[in-house]
Amino acid sequence: MTVKSRNITIGNDITFSYVSNNLEVLYGIKEDVDFEFKKVFSKPGGISFLSTLINYANSLDYSIDIIHDDDIMYLQRANFFKNLGYEIEESFTRHSVSRNMMEAKEIFKDGDPDFIDDRLKIILKSHIKNKENLILGILLTTYEVTDNILEHSNGGEFIESERSIDMPGFICAQYYGGSQNQIEIGISDSGIGIVNSLKNEYPDLSRKDVLKKAFELNTSRHKQIMPSRGNGLAKLKEFVLSSEGSIVCRTNEFKITFNKSYPHGRIKLENEIIGTHFEIIICCKKDIDTKPIFNAIHEDYEDESLDDFFDF
Repeated sequence: MTVKSRNITIGNDITFSYVSNNLEVLYGIKEDVDFEFKKVFSKPGGISFLSTLINYANSLDYSIDIIHDDDIMYLQRANFFKNLGYEIEESFTRHSVSRNMMEAKEIFKDGDPDFIDDRLKIILKSHIKNKENLILGILLTTYEVTDNILEHSNGGEFIESERSIDMPGFICAQYYGGSQNQIEIGISDSGIGIVNSLKNEYPDLSRKDVLKKAFELNTSRHKQIMPSRGNGLAKLKEFVLSSEGSIVCRTNEFKITFNKSYPHGRIKLENEIIGTHFEIIICCKKDIDTKPIFNAIHEDYEDESLDDFFDF
């Protein structure tokens, strides 16, 4: 990333890692800024992460302008600019429904996780329709993380009535075929972060241990009144690792990574950031037995809503 006075040029591929490694610049905005986008390749984790950063900067009293090359079609197809309020003329024809990409979507009210579920189903059934339990697991884990945004972004307060938040989160997803045969899902928000949400409930643990505990069963900021809640991130981890995929999460002052090499998580201290940001990669090469993870198989999904599978 090249940084000039009042100008940030993004000429690298917009991946989760790229955005994460340049947070010092993006979160340090304290003046009017031009974002200049060169021709770049973009991935869902990077799109969601960067959407949240620019949306946060736009909420401050600074002017954020967009400058771009002509060849930014992928970002346009992903609704990156449109979601942030920038209307840029499109020089391509959109498909009515993409069967590879779930365009970036804001998450700010009840009903958004259900819309995402419907959109993801179209993509998954276009490519892995014979792996119905795998599809169920992808839908359930995505629903869990997006639904969490509606709680954690409200300062960690549990709200039973209809929920909405002032600062939206973002989700984007892309299926990659061929030898990759995987789906990447980026989910990002501007909430208080996982550690800040849980720290008061676990005062005897260090902040690092609080983050590790967040990915264990029955870890909840409401454990006194709802002891069965807090299974979602643990089930997300178990399911993704069962697929031989990976999770990278930036939240508060940490980055935690789960993959084949680090099944119990590797935590690194990073610069503190606002919100929680996920890159989730799920391999689609095999079906997965979801019964031991979610106590459900795909036939159950037809008759139940997604939130019936978790005791949050």
